[in-house]
Amino acid sequence: MSLINFKNNNDLSGYTLIIPSVSVGNVAQLTVDLLISSCDLKEAGTLWHPALVAAVSSDPYKFDPNGICTACEIYVNEELKLAALQIRSSLETKLMSKFFEDFTQTICNSKFKKVIILASGFD
Repeated sequence: MSLINFKNNNDLSGYTLIIPSVSVGNVAQLTVDLLISSCDLKEAGTLWHPALVAAVSSDPYKFDPNGICTACEIYVNEELKLAALQIRSSLETKLMSKFFEDFTQTICNSKFKKVIILASGFD
């Protein structure tokens, strides 16, 4: 079972996946925002799981009044073979274990070449 609902049939085998962890100062999420903007990553799909707290807002990367973003989305640059997950909400505590099981299975099935997890900490 894949948690990612792609807009198109995307084969991400061989890609590098960047995942931000929710940590001090949201540095990891801000880093992913910077990568999405500067490396011209395009929205490829959404990640959905009951553990994700629902969130919807305007698209932070485009000035399109009809554009929206959701709690968790995946962005890709096919030329760079780079994918980045952007997490914009928290997880329901009681469903966290199931989320991480399902998420790990989805990542393994996608056959990424590398998975990089970004984090930050107190100085």
